[in-house]
Amino acid sequence: MLPITIDFIPKSSIHISQHGSIDSQLKALKLLSRRLQSVLSTHATELQILQRIYYKNKNQHTGALFWRNVVELRRYSDRLETLNLHSSTLALRQAFYGSRERSHPTTGSWTHCPDINLLDNYSKLCRTGMKLTEKMSARCLNAYKSFHRSLQSAAFLQLLLMFVAISSRLGALSKEVGEILRQLDASVGPLLSVISTSRQAGNAQFEIQSHDVMSPKPISQHVASMPSPPHAIIEIIGAHKLQKNSLLVRKSSEKKPTVTDENPLLKQKKKVKKDEIDDVFGF
Repeated sequence: MLPITIDFIPKSSIHISQHGSIDSQLKALKLLSRRLQSVLSTHATELQILQRIYYKNKNQHTGALFWRNVVELRRYSDRLETLNLHSSTLALRQAFYGSRERSHPTTGSWTHCPDINLLDNYSKLCRTGMKLTEKMSARCLNAYKSFHRSLQSAAFLQLLLMFVAISSRLGALSKEVGEILRQLDASVGPLLSVISTSRQAGNAQFEIQSHDVMSPKPISQHVASMPSPPHAIIEIIGAHKLQKNSLLVRKSSEKKPTVTDENPLLKQKKKVKKDEIDDVFGF
């Protein structure tokens, strides 16, 4: 089964021209996952029947030649069951809808993309399943031929007929599972290329931004790169400076009036007040 911890990539980081490709691949994954669920459910039922027959007859027929084929059928069927193909496919589909917990987690529009490692692991799982189903199909065919030859002895006829039916059914199911896995792997390929391309573009943009931050421009370059003010603003500032200078010159040229200039009577000397001695001597 795929790992539970998933690094999500937001939908906004994927270029809008790639959204249609992801939508089409998600629709294909949805249809293929339903087919896979139906086939694996039938396979689980056949495996339960095989397990029940195996445990009821293993003590009696352990030494028989046809029993080796029964052991191989059981071993390959168990191996295919432990891959958890449907659970992994469902986890991959849910990864496109983020970590939101909903009653129907794969409905609506997709909001995230899983990490490249998740898609790579799922692709490896599909290839492992295809190799297993290919071997299982060959083993089921050999077991079918062996069971059919054993019918000629007419010994354990009912049991052999049961194994003939099970081996035929498991062989058909293994081929169908292998075909579905091949289509699933083909659907994951475009998703992997789109997400890897978006990740490389994001890394390149981050490197450019980090390079700009780590290597600042000199002050002269910053001053030269600063936009020059508009010509109208320069004219207004110059007119304001001229007006201010003319006012300063005008104030300095004007003579500041004094108190004596405003009132000429104050230019006369103030009379000294006479005291009583001056009055006696006639001063």
